[in-house]
Amino acid sequence: MDSLKSVRLSELRQVWESFSGWYWFVTEFHEGTLAFGLVLGWETEWGYFDLAELRRLGRQRRAWKVPRRNWPICPGVVDDTSCSRARAHETTNERRWKDHE
Repeated sequence: MDSLKSVRLSELRQVWESFSGWYWFVTEFHEGTLAFGLVLGWETEWGYFDLAELRRLGRQRRAWKVPRRNWPICPGVVDDTSCSRARAHETTNERRWKDHE
């Protein structure tokens, strides 16, 4: 799979899906509700998107968070954690943004 059009499972912080078949793969949280990651939509591209907008779509039941257990089977996700590698401890930034999950 093209590395520019896929995301490693170990990089994911959140995954959102919509009825239209779009996916938002959050790899970084930034100030406020800004996030960075891979978007699979009409085009597949890396960029910034607004979590507040995804939450609004969630309240309208047009998008939802994908449960962590389902992340490995999402399109565009490469499972790089299956090589009996121990998971790294949470970084300070991940703990800081834990409330986003």
